[in-house]
Amino acid sequence: MISKPILYVLCLAILVMQLVAITTTDWSVKTSGNNATSSMGLWNFCLSNVTCTKLPGSLPNFPLASLQVVRTFAILGAICTLLSFGFIYMDSQYQLPMIALSGVCSLIASVVWAIKLLTINKVEFTVGYSFFVNLIAGMFGLGLSGYLYMEK
Repeated sequence: MISKPILYVLCLAILVMQLVAITTTDWSVKTSGNNATSSMGLWNFCLSNVTCTKLPGSLPNFPLASLQVVRTFAILGAICTLLSFGFIYMDSQYQLPMIALSGVCSLIASVVWAIKLLTINKVEFTVGYSFFVNLIAGMFGLGLSGYLYMEK
């Protein structure tokens, strides 16, 4: 059985990864020939990390609905992780499903991003570290909930 302090630390690690993914602008990255780098996150589009504009900004044909889905599931994942702290404290039966839901939400956000937001206006981006941090948080949440389920 995992002790409460260890479970708190593991959930805190998931939450930190989710918050890093939500707040950073490197979900997608594009490097052009003259070493100019553009990056895109959930909230901003940055050119060479100097000029940032809020998404969708003036980008034509931007898949705004997909961006809103990614934002929603990324934030829901973090909220579920926060709620899991309370359920762990209360020794509630809902701690396992809440951690699992947190992982599922993060994975949904990553999958929708990969499918809908890596190519915008025929410009192909590569996934950045924020995408991978969110993906790892989702897999870690599902793995932790699976371990807790098997331990029952």
